[in-house]
Amino acid sequence: MLQSGDRLTPVSARERIREIDMLRGFALLGVLLVNTQMFNDTLMSFSFSPFTYDSATDRTAALLIQVFATGKFYTLFSFLFGLGFYLFMERLQQKGVSPIPLFRRRLLYLLFFGVLHMIFFWYGDILTAYAFTGFLLTLFWKKNPEVLKKWIIILLLLSTLFLSFIMAGQMVRMDQLSDAQYKAYAAGVQETVELYRDGSYLDTLRFRLQYELKMVYISFMFWIPKILALFLAGLYTGKVGLFRNLSEKKSLIQKYFRRSAFIGWPLTLLYVALDAGVIPLNPFTERFIAELAKEVTTVAVCLFYLTGLLLLWQQPAWRRKLESFEQVGRLAFTHYLTQSVILTLLFYGHGLGLMHRIPIWQGVIITLMIYGLQMIISRPMLRRWGHGPMEILWRKGTYGGKLETLKRVE
Repeated sequence: MLQSGDRLTPVSARERIREIDMLRGFALLGVLLVNTQMFNDTLMSFSFSPFTYDSATDRTAALLIQVFATGKFYTLFSFLFGLGFYLFMERLQQKGVSPIPLFRRRLLYLLFFGVLHMIFFWYGDILTAYAFTGFLLTLFWKKNPEVLKKWIIILLLLSTLFLSFIMAGQMVRMDQLSDAQYKAYAAGVQETVELYRDGSYLDTLRFRLQYELKMVYISFMFWIPKILALFLAGLYTGKVGLFRNLSEKKSLIQKYFRRSAFIGWPLTLLYVALDAGVIPLNPFTERFIAELAKEVTTVAVCLFYLTGLLLLWQQPAWRRKLESFEQVGRLAFTHYLTQSVILTLLFYGHGLGLMHRIPIWQGVIITLMIYGLQMIISRPMLRRWGHGPMEILWRKGTYGGKLETLKRVE
C-alpha cells in the first residue's frame, strides 16, 4: 500500500519485461517500413494493389512489403499496448493506487501528442486512435479472462468482415470508374503529390487541415473495433500470465508458432493470387475474399512473428542479436515521432521533396538507414538518461511532479 509521502514513480529498468521491449522494437522496424512507403505516396492512393505499379522492381518491393509488413506490425504494436495496459494497471493496484484515473490521464497526454503529430507532421498518426480506443479499454479492466476472450472473438470477427466488405466495395468502385472519372481521380492524386512534394510547409498544413483530417477521423470508426480487439488480446495475455516465466512455456509458444504459420502463410498466398487475378471470380467476390484473407493474415502473421521472436529470445546467441531491438523498444515513443520528422524532411517540399521521385526499393534502404541510426543512438541515450525525451514528457504528465533519473541496468 502506498504510504503518505511515498513517491509514485514509473516502472524502473529492473522491473521491465525485456521480451516486451524487444518485440516493441521489432514492431517499430516494420511500422517504419510501411510508413516510409506511405510517406512516398498520398492518402488517396496508398491502398492500391502492389500489382498496379508500372515497374517490375516496384511491384516486387511493394508486394514484399504487403506480404511481410503491411498490417502485421501495427497489430503487434496494438497487442503490446494492451499488454502494457495490464502491467501498468497491475503495478498501481499492487501499490494500493486506483489505476483508472491515472491511466486516463496518461491517455489524455497521448491524445495531445497524437493530435499534434497528426496536424503538424503526418495524417497517418496512430497515437490518436490508440488514445480514443484506450478509453474504451478501461471499461474492460475488471472483466475476467473468459469474458475478454468472447469480446476478442466477437470484435475480431465483426471487424474483419466489416473491413473486408468496405475495402472490397471501395476497390470495385475504383475498377468501375469511367475513363473520364478515372482521369479526374488521377489528376486529383497528382495534384496532391505535387502539393506535398513541391509546396511549402504551410501549403501541406492547410491541405491536411482542410481535407485529410476529416478522412482520417471518419476512418477511425472502421478501425477502432479491431484495435480494441487487439488491445483486449494483450490484456487477456497479461491476465492469464502468459508472459510470466516464458522459459517454462516453450511448448505452448511452439504450438502457437506452428498454428499461426499454418493459417497465416497459406492465406497470404491466397490473397496474393486473388490480388494478381490468378483466380477468376466476379469482381466483388474476388476483392472480398482477398481482403478477408489479408485481414486474417495481419493477426496470424503477427502471432507468427511474436512467437518466433520469443523462441529465438530463449537462445543465448540469438538473444544477444535481439538486444538491439530491446534498446529501440524502450524508446519507441521518441523513435516513432522522430521517424515522422525525418520522413517529412525527406519526402515533403519543405525538405528534399522526394515523394514519387524515388522507387519503392530505395524507400526500403531509407528505412534501414533510419532504423540503423536509431539502433546506434538508443544504447547511449538509455545509459545517459534512462528514457527518451518523449517518454520523459509522457511519464511526467502521467505521474506529475519531477521525475528522477531512473537507475540504469549495467
